[in-house]
Amino acid sequence: MTVNTNDTTHTISIVPRFFVESLTEDFLDVVITDSFRSVNSSLDNDFEILNGKLLVTFDYNFEDEHNYQIKIIHSNTQEVVYRGEIIATTQETQEYLATNNRYNWN
Repeated sequence: MTVNTNDTTHTISIVPRFFVESLTEDFLDVVITDSFRSVNSSLDNDFEILNGKLLVTFDYNFEDEHNYQIKIIHSNTQEVVYRGEIIATTQETQEYLATNNRYNWN
C-alpha cells in the first residue's frame, strides 16, 4: 500500500486475517517499522469494520521515498491481524503491470 507523505493522518483499508466479533478501540495495536532505520513506533488508532474490510486510522509522519512495515496485533491474544508493507511517496498512484509492453502475442 502507499501513503502520501504530505498527510499526517492516514486511513488504510485492509482485509484482516480474521475478524474479532467485539472489537473496540483498545483491542488493536498498530506498529510501524521504518525498514531503513529499523525503528518501531506503536501508534494510537481508531478503526471500524465496513463492508467486510477493516478501516484503520492513525497519525504518523512518514518520510518521502521510505519503505515501512505495518503490523496490526490483537491486544488480548497477541495474534497478528494484518502484516504488510507501506511505501511513502508524494507521487500519484497509478496502474502498473510488471509485464506491460514486454510480451506481444501475434
